[in-house]
Amino acid sequence: MGAAIQPADADIGVPTGTADLALTWAAIAAARAEQLTGVAHTVDVERVLAHVLLPLLVGDEAASTAPRAAPGGGFVHTDLIFDDEPLFAAITADHPDAGAEALAALMQECRLPVTPYRTMAATDAPVPPAGCLATGRTSVARRVVPGDITIVDLTAMWAGPLCTMLLAEWGAEVVTIEPAARPDGLRNSPRLFAALDRGKHRLDLDLRDAEDRIRFEQLIESADVVIESFSPRVMANFGYSPDELRRRNARLVTLSLRAFPSSGPQRGWVGYGRGVHATSGLGLLGAVPQPVRFAYPDPIAGLVACATVFELLGSKHNPSAVEVSLAGAIAPLLAGGERPLASGDPPTVERLRAAVGVDPGSPLRPAWQAAASPTSHRPTEDSSAG
Repeated sequence: MGAAIQPADADIGVPTGTADLALTWAAIAAARAEQLTGVAHTVDVERVLAHVLLPLLVGDEAASTAPRAAPGGGFVHTDLIFDDEPLFAAITADHPDAGAEALAALMQECRLPVTPYRTMAATDAPVPPAGCLATGRTSVARRVVPGDITIVDLTAMWAGPLCTMLLAEWGAEVVTIEPAARPDGLRNSPRLFAALDRGKHRLDLDLRDAEDRIRFEQLIESADVVIESFSPRVMANFGYSPDELRRRNARLVTLSLRAFPSSGPQRGWVGYGRGVHATSGLGLLGAVPQPVRFAYPDPIAGLVACATVFELLGSKHNPSAVEVSLAGAIAPLLAGGERPLASGDPPTVERLRAAVGVDPGSPLRPAWQAAASPTSHRPTEDSSAG
């Protein structure tokens, strides 16, 4: 048997410490699940690393656009579809002196996912995950049986679907709302979509339709958690703000996944994982952009969100709403300062594929699932996110 895969081996084209951060949050999630259920949970290291590298593992890596120079200086990252390009070109032409920050702000006014590449000096103070999770400790006021928990899943792409897949594999009932009129964009990467769709029930409900709204509201009445990844205004525009959902079900908690914290200057911005990397301060080395191959903030945020749900389920007095942002999830990586992206060990992808396949499932292993494996370990009481 070959040597065990090291976390640094999986830092392939991402900031140093990415895999370690994922393992830290997986350990926190396992500790929360153990406290919540009274059943021992271990973490399968190889499966955590497989989720960090999931697009490479399944061979379904979405192409990333090259950094674009802003006319007034600096660079922006764009996650545009073909139909967005004429508007991007028109705004750029109309503002020939706009630097990266100004250009990104103009694009965001038109709801275009354009973000500036920033140095650490220009980056806003990072907002790490809040509450007890920051130290990896929490108090548990109640025990739960996973099969008694219902999660309503209104997420798409990677971070949210990873979180809800972990909860489904843990044993919760996960009902994913996906209207046919607006399918999950991750379906464009079918192998990635399949790996994150395990154990879920899908309902075709359009929250703009009166009959579908009735079915959704009936579902909410018996749910424990709603997880959504819309931009901040969407749920309120549907009439389903956290307060309104709580009015329909007093025990319900809403977890919102955002690109950027709603308390910061980028609140309401449209963005995805690679765009969050660009703005983080990790996207520039000197004045040279460092784009990443895949959206590594997503699996980190998905693990943070899962750990947060476990904490909320164990709390006696839940807040009506909590938030996890991709920017906050990767904030601990900034402690290493400006540095080149890590090269890792590219053959690690093949080694992980041989070890766990292309459908790695959950790395959180309850005692009834955990196999005797040298890559599994028990979380420690002082696990922390950095």
